[in-house]
Amino acid sequence: SGGWVGSAASFILLQELSGKLRIPYWLQGGVNMRSAAAAVLSGARGVVLVEQLWLTEEGPSASAEQRRLWTQYDGSETIVVGRNTELFRLSGRQGRAKLSELEIGVAKGENLRDLLRKLLPDRRDALVPLGQDIAFAASLGRRYGTTGRVIAALRAGIEPTLGEARAQKLLRADSALSKIHGTRFPIAQGPMTRVSDVAPFADAVSRAGALPFVALAVMRGPEVRSLLLKSKELMGGRPWGVGILGFMPLDLRQEQMEAIREIQPPFAIVAGGRPSQAKELEALGISTYLHVPSPGLLQGFIKEGARKFIFEGSECGGHTGPRTSFVLWESAVDTLLGAKIDDPENMQILFAGGVHDGLSAAIASVLATPLAARGMKIGVLMGTAYLFTEEAVRSGAIVKEFQNQAIDCRETALLQSGVGSFTRCASTSFCAEFDKARNDLILQGKTEEEILMALEMLNIGRLRIASKGVTRNDNPAAKVQDEKFVTLDAEAQRREGMYMMGEVARL
Repeated sequence: SGGWVGSAASFILLQELSGKLRIPYWLQGGVNMRSAAAAVLSGARGVVLVEQLWLTEEGPSASAEQRRLWTQYDGSETIVVGRNTELFRLSGRQGRAKLSELEIGVAKGENLRDLLRKLLPDRRDALVPLGQDIAFAASLGRRYGTTGRVIAALRAGIEPTLGEARAQKLLRADSALSKIHGTRFPIAQGPMTRVSDVAPFADAVSRAGALPFVALAVMRGPEVRSLLLKSKELMGGRPWGVGILGFMPLDLRQEQMEAIREIQPPFAIVAGGRPSQAKELEALGISTYLHVPSPGLLQGFIKEGARKFIFEGSECGGHTGPRTSFVLWESAVDTLLGAKIDDPENMQILFAGGVHDGLSAAIASVLATPLAARGMKIGVLMGTAYLFTEEAVRSGAIVKEFQNQAIDCRETALLQSGVGSFTRCASTSFCAEFDKARNDLILQGKTEEEILMALEMLNIGRLRIASKGVTRNDNPAAKVQDEKFVTLDAEAQRREGMYMMGEVARL
């Protein structure tokens, strides 16, 4: 939503409140036709519309140029200022000088409410409170015209949408996507850097009926080959896959691809990749999913022939995009429904970001219903949920302290290294260290690039400390592989580690 907001996304709040409140409540933020039905399914009395109505006939008075800009917005144009429980969302495209003043004021520790009282009334290059729901304004305005017709359509659509979702049972065992994957369930275990990088963990996921992915991250060629050989050996003939970063340096990518060509895992996920990279893997017989963080990219990927996608909202752990699950999912569904796709039966879609149990999966299936009606195959991808399993610790994917942090997590934090560069993790002492470093860099007048580089350097090795309990050995004499790392005790792990996990950890 725009203006004052809480730290949790709507999708998470629905799960948190479901069955807990005895009074009527309404959902605001991330609301469109299908997410409104999902809100009612979860127990909400209804929904609140704000920016969704800005391009109806009764929308707020604005210049023709401003309305034209609103038609182009996709939800990524908003930013959040503040910290902890004092958070305010507004447009990042207007009031640039004031936004800078806000950021500097927050870095100095000034009161955000006082800053906004001073800056919001000034209409010169004004600050504009704006929610991600602006992404839905253009389509609703074009389709329905008036506020009344939007509300009538939304109310009329809730029960039919829920009825269709119940009838389809998209995420049942042995579903259409399950059969394609060769798994019992239409569930994929998302590749997690420094976590899902051990073969026994992938084996455990596979034996329980889901599709596992080992994360290659920035492993060198020999490490990749060893991991893939071990995974293939443990899996036997069961399906499994690899998670690849599409933006790696060319030499590292070539090393990894050499091992992939040799061992040929049946599946792959490319994060931050392009259709050309998926085509290269598909040519090897490797069924490949692409992460798609925006509706604009999705349109381009479809035109280039890509047919397997992951839509992961910002509720996820680790590196995340700007759009919450509801905003990204609704936008992606509308894009798919509006695209000219001659072979919808070949489309395979995984929904991710906040999915971990029956309710969250039911909500995802409600949003996916119109895609399945066109023959597209639907599933979900989960990461954070696996941090809570006995197998994650037993297999060596994470140390016990990492799981303890997940269990104790009551709030996650978004660490911002640079513009559009966010990492979600448990709110621990390292987050305070990170925020202080970022504020100091801002007050020193460092450029955005200098801030990004400094904070990325601060992050290096922190996830390994958290997940494996080890850090690099500073002794220059340590040359043997076993001597390159030293083990840290639990207290040091807690103090120095960065515990990447999604918002579902708080549930």
